[in-house]
Amino acid sequence: MYVGTLQPMGIDNELLVQLFQRSLTGPALTWLMNTDPNTIRTWPDLANAFVTHYAYYKDTQLSRRKLELVKQGPTESFTDFIT
Repeated sequence: MYVGTLQPMGIDNELLVQLFQRSLTGPALTWLMNTDPNTIRTWPDLANAFVTHYAYYKDTQLSRRKLELVKQGPTESFTDFIT
């Protein structure tokens, strides 16, 4: 979606990298700021690094129904519930 919106405006890969970092916050921005700048020069470099770093999310198979069934037990602490 990001690339599809900006590339038709004539924005090249290097500028995509610069603009993308402005859209990040929190841990994603920290990750990018701690990444060796020599490893990311183009949009494909950044996209591959980002996907590789956050790829563990793709292994999460959680349907909406399963999520709706998750509930904290009446005597379960919040800490136990989230872990």
